[in-house]
Amino acid sequence: MAILPAPQKINHLEVLAMSGIQSVCDKFVKGLIPVHGSNLKELAFAGCLELTSTSIKTVGEYCQELTSLDLRNLNRLCDPALWHLRGCRLLRKLRLQRNAFRYCPTSPDFC
Repeated sequence: MAILPAPQKINHLEVLAMSGIQSVCDKFVKGLIPVHGSNLKELAFAGCLELTSTSIKTVGEYCQELTSLDLRNLNRLCDPALWHLRGCRLLRKLRLQRNAFRYCPTSPDFC
């Protein structure tokens, strides 16, 4: 993925704003967040239409220091995705406008 190598080389990434970048997908999140998640304070994925609930699970697992998360305009999220953010105990700002949350009882990611 073209946008993945550059952010991985940053030593202490605290703010990541990827809003509106259409190439941001679950693969990008799975590659970057485990590397930098422990340092991230602010994360913006608004309008990254390829992201799914899998990315939210990754954020919840690795971003315990997160204080701000922007998930506006993401239409591939299931209701249970928010459950995974319980690991982000410092989260003070969560933006969720214009999302089409829906119940996904058969998704193995949320069992």
